[in-house]
Amino acid sequence: MHSFWRLRQVLIERVSPVLKELHGLELPEVFLLEYIGKSDFSPSEIAVRMRLPAHAISRRLDVLEKRLLIVRSLDASDARRRVLTLTPAGEGVLKEAAVTLEAQVTALLSTLEPETLDAMLGAMERVAQAPIPCKETV
Repeated sequence: MHSFWRLRQVLIERVSPVLKELHGLELPEVFLLEYIGKSDFSPSEIAVRMRLPAHAISRRLDVLEKRLLIVRSLDASDARRRVLTLTPAGEGVLKEAAVTLEAQVTALLSTLEPETLDAMLGAMERVAQAPIPCKETV
């Protein structure tokens, strides 16, 4: 478990500052832009999927909207629902940030032997696709 936590911390400590310096985005904002660009999820649906409180998503959406990277509008078929759309500027920033993110992660992973990297990535994919086990009582 410690290894998962350390990997997360390394990404935050090493990759987030680069994203912030080059693109003015924090790591969660890159993922948020990606959700907006690839789905029609509402802000509350994104909050559930990202496992973040709705107010945290709302604050990040405010920042992205002020930077003119996204537009929030009412859903034409349901006025209670918000629709999130990337602006052309948002699409450009996301594309550039994704390249930076991939380069940073690739640099971190380049310290591994190719066979170790293949095994690790394969194991991560299997874990990501595995069904959630039943909770055991403690």
